[in-house]
Amino acid sequence: MYKKLFKSSSRLLAALLLGSSLGMSPAQAQAPFPNKVVRIVVPYAAGGVTDIMARVLAQQLSTQMGQQFIVENKPGAGGSIGMGEVARLPKDGYNLVMMPANLSVMSVLYEKLPFDPLKDFVPVVNVGSSPVGISVGAKLPVKSIKEFFAYARKNSVSYASCGIASPQHIAAEYLKSVAQIDIVHIPYKGCGAALPDVLSNEVPLFFASIPHLITNAKSGRILPIAVTGKKRSPLMPDVPTIAESGYPQFDVEAWFGLIVAKGTPVDVIQKLNAEVNKALQAPELKKTMAAQYFEPVGGSPEAFGATINGDAERLGAIVRQAGIRAE
Repeated sequence: MYKKLFKSSSRLLAALLLGSSLGMSPAQAQAPFPNKVVRIVVPYAAGGVTDIMARVLAQQLSTQMGQQFIVENKPGAGGSIGMGEVARLPKDGYNLVMMPANLSVMSVLYEKLPFDPLKDFVPVVNVGSSPVGISVGAKLPVKSIKEFFAYARKNSVSYASCGIASPQHIAAEYLKSVAQIDIVHIPYKGCGAALPDVLSNEVPLFFASIPHLITNAKSGRILPIAVTGKKRSPLMPDVPTIAESGYPQFDVEAWFGLIVAKGTPVDVIQKLNAEVNKALQAPELKKTMAAQYFEPVGGSPEAFGATINGDAERLGAIVRQAGIRAE
């Protein structure tokens, strides 16, 4: 009897130890992930593209996985408040963060953070991306990006961006550095806020999100001359890339993707990755993403990690060189 009791106790102890090692109770250890509500934290205010895509993705994942995914907005300090909260919570995959591309340069933009954006978090999947678009107004006597390079090497040109430390601002300073041109930054509080001065030709050069260029190029008041991604955007297939215009390594994308706190089990990350890749093929999600002028990306956690680290190295250096600091 004692022998049987000992064996039974040993099995119970093993189950308890296994559950403890995974940071879960024995009942949770036996249940497949996810077995409770999963939260996607958007560390910005509601209404932006990151928030919109987090919500449509949460809805699709809820349908696919049979467990509720919810979105919570935790804005403030350039995303660090929401990220900081997730960094302090259990590393079990039930608290995700949807972050835009400034993740790669956060540690350069902010002097003090309560966590390391690149060391305390790990990638799950790159959800979507869109290049920065470059346009000129009628005041500039150029019709192509190559003509613009020649003009800007002889003349100082002011440019509008969608805000200090925005992907558009960083892309402009990157181009300024590699092409050795003189362009002077005029920041605005968002792409929309810059439009009146751009359309009236008060500012002749505009680094903007793709939708702002597409919408206003139709009127003929601005001329898109380049995009900053490695390949042409299917949204503006006739507009060349910087890469094909003489600078093959040039690549700046406004992406957003899911990350989790470091220490999250690898199998949970792999499952989330597989489910998001599946979700990106859903017609409704594709439709919503296209309406926001973003392309689905997907791929492995490793591929997303390479994107994050590559941006951190290249664009982090540009941010330091230009002395860009978050407001």
